[in-house]
Amino acid sequence: MKDPARIAPVIAELQETWEAQPDLSLPTLFGLLENRGIGWGSGDEELVQALRELRRHNPLEVRGHSRSADLEAGIPGQEVPGRFLVETVSPDHRVTIDPFRIGVRRVTADGEQPQPGVWGFERIRRCRVAEPLVIRDESGIDHRLGVVSRITLLNERPLAEVGTLDGMERRDIGERVYQLILGEGSSALLTHGLWVFNISRRAVAQRRLKWEKLLSATPGQVLRVRQAGNGEDVELGELLRIIPLEA
Repeated sequence: MKDPARIAPVIAELQETWEAQPDLSLPTLFGLLENRGIGWGSGDEELVQALRELRRHNPLEVRGHSRSADLEAGIPGQEVPGRFLVETVSPDHRVTIDPFRIGVRRVTADGEQPQPGVWGFERIRRCRVAEPLVIRDESGIDHRLGVVSRITLLNERPLAEVGTLDGMERRDIGERVYQLILGEGSSALLTHGLWVFNISRRAVAQRRLKWEKLLSATPGQVLRVRQAGNGEDVELGELLRIIPLEA
């Protein structure tokens, strides 16, 4: 007879994986496991390994400090272990968490892209599915950003910034999202559309460009974009930094 004491730890692995994606039905979760080769002949260790692999891509929680906070405290190894997309409800946000910064984008019903808020942080106070997302910024202030509905690993070895996007075409961007920091306080959000934000004294002016190709997109140079449809080229000012939000 096999040791029945093994059952509880395996069930705990299943529970943690399911809690990380609570919108899935149990049969759907079993289907995901089947896609990973888990079937009637699989052993307990194979099942546990597959469950942990699912949690690697969609973890139950994220912990850690910013890299700068770790260095100041002299406790390397406690930084956020990658770049994650955290989706929240009440209110709806898409929050990027990585060792370098926090990026917060409000989700709107009309599909518009408001200007993202990007800021430095000290540590993750709480980030667990079905619980409030709480992040402490560099000034020690806690920010509550909604209830976590899903966490997705975007990149296990993220870079703080991107060196160039020269020559990128819209058809090749996929699901990636970048914030482009421009001169004179302006910025842009690059997805399948290109939203440009110009800050005046009283308001933020927003416009959307339908783009086809980035002709020049290297920090230190003028950002030049070829528009879709009319094929005209437009210059958007000096590009200072390229920050990956979902990449």
